[in-house]
Amino acid sequence: MDGQGPRRACRPGAAGLLCLSITEEYGGGGGTFAHEAVAITEQMRALAPSFGGPLHSGIIAHYLNSYGTEEQKKTWLPKMATGEVIAAIAMTEPGTGSDLQSIATKADPKGLGAESVSLILVETTREARRADQKVHHP
Repeated sequence: MDGQGPRRACRPGAAGLLCLSITEEYGGGGGTFAHEAVAITEQMRALAPSFGGPLHSGIIAHYLNSYGTEEQKKTWLPKMATGEVIAAIAMTEPGTGSDLQSIATKADPKGLGAESVSLILVETTREARRADQKVHHP
């Protein structure tokens, strides 16, 4: 096993299945959320939900498109549309664990506390590390 299995089996960016409703200016398909909905529905019908397209394209790309700076949009959205990076999101606060409905943090209209929100992007061009590989530290 070379750690490349999922990358070889599924290239949604090359197939044009990522960021369908992000404008073409940022590398997206220029469609509407209806296009995302069709892609998500067909992915589920094919029993192939594992590549995370709905989260990557339908949620995170829109967070970045709505709240990112122009520089962030130009840097990351085209890479998200091609699949060069895969986006993930994590939300938690002390005492909630994975129960997102229990999160009590509220947005501050003055923008204080914005540093507590993180968007995580993973470069798909980096070599994958299998769970059974040991990490060697110098």
